[in-house]
Amino acid sequence: MVAMLRRQLATLKTGPAKLATTANERTRGSAWQAKRARVMRRDGGLCCYCRPFGHLTIGHEVDHRRPLWAGGTDADGNLATTCTDHHRAKTRAEEAARLSGQAWQPWQPAPLER
Repeated sequence: MVAMLRRQLATLKTGPAKLATTANERTRGSAWQAKRARVMRRDGGLCCYCRPFGHLTIGHEVDHRRPLWAGGTDADGNLATTCTDHHRAKTRAEEAARLSGQAWQPWQPAPLER
């Protein structure tokens, strides 16, 4: 077993770790902060998943409509302002699909109990 692990370690490339499924690089730092502010202004600071249900909920987060691992980008059109509850629910659903090997499907929000 130890010999097998040593052989596997010898084949690994050195360098910074990266997710194998990430197709696009993330925007980071001040460029991301500027993009986040622009998207939140565009969406009026309200959660885009609450609005269809008639709720006006302040959005505190900006999320990718199509995640980077599924081929999404950091383009403004792929970003949406979300409330924390919807962001959390969407992330859980997408992570479960990703881990089970299912193809990405657009997330359909459910109304939150208010």
